[in-house]
Amino acid sequence: MPEKKIVTVLKCMCSPMALAGTGIALMGTGIIPLDQDVVNVAEPFIGPLNIPVKPFLTFLGVSKIFAIGSLWGYGPLPKSVALGGLTLSASCACIGHFKLSETLKSIAAFSTIISLAIIAMLDNDDENKEKKE
Repeated sequence: MPEKKIVTVLKCMCSPMALAGTGIALMGTGIIPLDQDVVNVAEPFIGPLNIPVKPFLTFLGVSKIFAIGSLWGYGPLPKSVALGGLTLSASCACIGHFKLSETLKSIAAFSTIISLAIIAMLDNDDENKEKKE
């Protein structure tokens, strides 16, 4: 059962993404002002596709909140979708920070990717529930 403890610790480490998602969603809806650093990190991905910043941030923020909830079993998304979305978000953050020469933030985003991969490998709570039914 040490895997269960490891998964719990890693979920706790990834959970602040929901708080970041709240801030990002509030920026996207205009409730709080846009943080130019957030826009700069997103620019390599939304710029070439001409995606407007505010709707993108609203979608990204709400998605992060739902995904973290789902990771703990309380959200509307299947766990595989939640893990995939959080991994994609962290991957984009890693690349965006790296392009801005923000090495420490890029490493932090990369460690989130690794944590999510370990959660995906070790967390089999959904499989156990299906077997019992």
